[in-house]
Amino acid sequence: MAAADNTPSDLLFYGLNDEFGVAAKEGRKRSNPLREDWERIKDDVMLTALRAKSMQHEELKEVLLSTGERNLVEHTTNDSYWADGGNGSGRNVLGQLLVRLRSELRALPEGGQEKS
Repeated sequence: MAAADNTPSDLLFYGLNDEFGVAAKEGRKRSNPLREDWERIKDDVMLTALRAKSMQHEELKEVLLSTGERNLVEHTTNDSYWADGGNGSGRNVLGQLLVRLRSELRALPEGGQEKS
């Protein structure tokens, strides 16, 4: 995940850990059955997970808040729903959800930052 200008300081949630990769790989297997309502709820499920991760990992929350007002783009050819499809033709839903979360964090007391 990187901001639109792709500078190193804009890298966001890139390669967080091996467990995420395993979960993502399993989720892409079409042999695993999907919930009947998955298409309707998947954005909310992702937003809930992003909220939890930002509350559990202060450094990730700080990185997200440090992106300012930049548009965030998940840039990969592997996905055209959560990402931009590698060429901008994808929906970039993950980037949109991160922008939404960033706004939510800023609306919290202390602008999403923990008290010192």
